[in-house]
Amino acid sequence: MSGVESLVTQVKQGQNGSVQYPAPPPPQRTRPLTIDTESNAAPSQSCFSRLFCCCRSNSLRRQSTKQQPPTAQGAFGGNQVYTAAASPTRPAPPAVPDNGRYPGQNYLLQPLRPELKGKKTLVLDLDETLVHSSFKYIPDADFEITIELAGALHRVYVRKRPGVHRFLEHVARRWEVVIFTASLAKYADPLLDVLDRTRVIDARLFRESCVRNHDSYVKDLSMLGRRMQDTTIIDNSPLSYMFQPNYAIPITTWFSDPDDRQLYDLLPFLDALADAPDVADVLYKSKLYFASGGYIPPANGQIPGLPPMGLANYYDDEEFTPAADETAAFTNGYAGGSSQHYAVPVQPPPPPPMPAPPRAPLPPPPYTVPAVAPPPPPVAVDDDGAVDDSGGNETPSGGSESQNHALPDVPIHA
Repeated sequence: MSGVESLVTQVKQGQNGSVQYPAPPPPQRTRPLTIDTESNAAPSQSCFSRLFCCCRSNSLRRQSTKQQPPTAQGAFGGNQVYTAAASPTRPAPPAVPDNGRYPGQNYLLQPLRPELKGKKTLVLDLDETLVHSSFKYIPDADFEITIELAGALHRVYVRKRPGVHRFLEHVARRWEVVIFTASLAKYADPLLDVLDRTRVIDARLFRESCVRNHDSYVKDLSMLGRRMQDTTIIDNSPLSYMFQPNYAIPITTWFSDPDDRQLYDLLPFLDALADAPDVADVLYKSKLYFASGGYIPPANGQIPGLPPMGLANYYDDEEFTPAADETAAFTNGYAGGSSQHYAVPVQPPPPPPMPAPPRAPLPPPPYTVPAVAPPPPPVAVDDDGAVDDSGGNETPSGGSESQNHALPDVPIHA
């Protein structure tokens, strides 16, 4: 992977190691399990008495019972005392705060703003989930951005997944929308400046917020600073949510399919999930509808644990209409961010013309001069003005002048 392409991670994600969990307490020394054997065992028997033990067994049992009163320790039969070791005491885990933020812990997101109170958190992946981008020319790209890398400008061509604008507009009404991508900020930030035209995205997280696990980048939802029962993630890569798979909504990887409807189909499901008390409980009950790697809506529009959902095609009537000025500049960057972004959407340039195939060299012209026909002989005229075409002694018929008749004298002038 080249230096430019390493800015974008499209399928690989994740890593472990940044979160330090408390170590278990050291084991405590306990008394070993002991058995106290009393000296009141049955007396030894001779070989003859053993032959008739069946006759004396009942009497011996009655005798031992009378001689052995039950001990205070509750011994079995009064001859064995078991001393159990005391179980070590461990401190109870601290209660989870209502806002999901423990004091003194650093989190990736700021505390929930007052206008977002009561909303759950929806974490969205970027590449191959909402868009597909490439550093190579794409003829049907929806827009392009220009990023600066090592002092040089590079063009990135971007396709938008069908329904992405309508999806973002709709989920922002009931969710706190967070974009969490494993790509670098220098690529993803200007891209989101163009994609999020109405500024419905509440927060953006990039590769530096991921946890490195071998060759993947994991998005640890527990570090967001939100209650886990109120948080879910939509991502096309299972590696990105390997730490909390029970809180993830899988989605198919998208590159260029114009008939894709995953974002449309998820809207009714997300509307119902926003009212669930625990998203993990609902996702567990509905995992059958995500078995194929994407969401397959139920035929009857109902998932156990969720209220009745609307039809997916209902949202087609509210399709988001792009702004008339598609080429409006967003050079000011994200709100509160840097303005040094080259995020100006422009129409992709036409493909370069195909070069003409090379032609075979023409052969050199010949250097031989063609023969020139000799000029016709001059016409002879006699003294009387008549044309003499005898050409000498030979006549037109090939004979001699003495063998031919004399031509009549024809005057030239009438």
